[in-house]
Amino acid sequence: MGASFRFATQVALAALFLVSSVGKLRAGRLVIDLANYRLLPLRAVVPLATLLPYFELAIALLLVAQPARVLPLYLSAGLLTLFAGAMSVNLVRGNVVACGCRATSKPISWALVSKNLSLAVAAVLTASFAPPPQSLSLSVSIATALTVGFGGLVWQLVAQARDLSTRLKWLEVKPVVSQRSS
Repeated sequence: MGASFRFATQVALAALFLVSSVGKLRAGRLVIDLANYRLLPLRAVVPLATLLPYFELAIALLLVAQPARVLPLYLSAGLLTLFAGAMSVNLVRGNVVACGCRATSKPISWALVSKNLSLAVAAVLTASFAPPPQSLSLSVSIATALTVGFGGLVWQLVAQARDLSTRLKWLEVKPVVSQRSS
């Protein structure tokens, strides 16, 4: 994988996280968006909504400031996979909420899940083919395996949940209203 692909991937991810973090900070509705996902206890929503935009900003800065390092790429992949998992759970539940991606209130969709997973795969591939320092090669390999494994796990859970949802719809029993003749 060439240096130009690596550079393009890192710049694209940095731009994505920069725009996302600034949009979240300006919109001021992240607490509502995160609460609507119904994945966290309410007492955890406010701290996460406070820290998440700054974490995304830190990732964006690391991607640009340390182009030879792989850690920002793995952080990007992990965060994008986490976002895809949260959206997938809600889509399977039938809970179509605002994504909370930026300042817009765009609803979550399978296309958005696919986009996040594709970007996560691009980040992992970019990091995997970078020549790491010798002392980090084992940890980079482990991080790659964990990230890819977690992405696969999310993919499988979503597939199973969709299958289960389809099966449960077939089992739905409609109440029968009997009419008594008097």
